[in-house]
Amino acid sequence: MKNLKWTSLLTFKIISLLMLSSLTLAASISQVKGDKAIIYLDGDTPEIGTQYYAIEPSTGKRRALLEVKQIKGNKALTVIKKGKAQTRWMLQAKVPREKQEEAALPRNTKLRGGLLAGYAMNSLAMTVVLNSARREDATLTGTSMSFKVFGDYALSTDITVRGATGYESFSTKATTSSALCADGTTTACEATYTYLPLEASAHYNFINGKSKYWIGLGFSFLLEMSRTVNIPNLDSSSKTNQMLLVGLGGDIGLSNGKFIPVVLEYGMFPGSTNVTASSIAIRTGYGMSF
Repeated sequence: MKNLKWTSLLTFKIISLLMLSSLTLAASISQVKGDKAIIYLDGDTPEIGTQYYAIEPSTGKRRALLEVKQIKGNKALTVIKKGKAQTRWMLQAKVPREKQEEAALPRNTKLRGGLLAGYAMNSLAMTVVLNSARREDATLTGTSMSFKVFGDYALSTDITVRGATGYESFSTKATTSSALCADGTTTACEATYTYLPLEASAHYNFINGKSKYWIGLGFSFLLEMSRTVNIPNLDSSSKTNQMLLVGLGGDIGLSNGKFIPVVLEYGMFPGSTNVTASSIAIRTGYGMSF
């Protein structure tokens, strides 16, 4: 019976030692006086404010929380914030919540993707010309929707490239003072296009972490799928268009590498002598890491 008790005690101590070693402990308590303790760092390089758990050797349990106030050489003065501590107890550094969240993120965060839906406010300013005697300056405006799939690749912590494609529309209307559109039969002028966009942009992440906030610059090559245009002098020979993109956005982090992308984007079409067109879009959706 005595041998059984001795064996159980030895087993318990071995398990306790294994538990302590698994905590990767380095610092230890060298002196305790009141609510203060001097700790021996043993290679640790803490900063002022670093917190340690005091580990009871016999149980491997956390019994106190200490915070570093002064550092001198390989020793530091700490204040006991919670619990009670004793000399020769080992210490385990407390990992801040932010670092715990970062550690919980998927390891592969270089490749991400998802879906975006957008709402755009469009503007088209031009001189509507029916003939040499009948012309009028007009600003056509309207709203449109877009739906896209996107993929992100992290070139570095600060730089991300994004590619996207899907459905993009551009819709504008205006009423002129005289009948100039549809061969001079109506004052209701319209220019509406739907495109298959092929987009590429680069984002600079000025805030990094679980959530990222960025500014970006990009280019969209637009393949026309349909159009409704009744403005006589609006060129309709080309089936493609381009748009320069300037954006500001954020990827709001959720759990398990998922995020909500939010984008505010200004798109500028190439101008001509009498036509300027632009679009301001707000986009949001859902994304995840792969």
